[in-house]
Amino acid sequence: IIASECGAATLLLSEIAIAAETSFRGIQMGIIELERNDGEELSSRRLRQIQRTCSIAQLTLDFYSFTAFCGLLFIERRISIYSGEDPRFSGISDDILRLAVKRSRMVLSTFSTATMVDRALKAVQQYLVGKAVKVIGKEVHQQQ
Repeated sequence: IIASECGAATLLLSEIAIAAETSFRGIQMGIIELERNDGEELSSRRLRQIQRTCSIAQLTLDFYSFTAFCGLLFIERRISIYSGEDPRFSGISDDILRLAVKRSRMVLSTFSTATMVDRALKAVQQYLVGKAVKVIGKEVHQQQ
């Protein structure tokens, strides 16, 4: 039963792994280029491009980390319910967790497949103001 209830969350985690691998190839290429040109100066334009790639990689890591947290929290909640334990972050309802996983999958898909950075950033921006993200963020902040 737990496995069937956690299908969307496990799929989310798989999608994060695939998207993360693809995303970080770009930053690896930037690092390789910087190391290769150790003695030579890169143009200011190229340095800005590499800096932007690194900044987007940081945002990507933060976004993927939060979506992974949502998926793992959902799975943990399902396990705690069936084992009779008190769930962590009890201020977050099951419906909110389910919505967070659903929205995370939708935005992850848009973010990881967008060909234009602006479209990807807009999707994340809209995700961050959503109800589920706000509730989870508030509850996690209160627990710290």
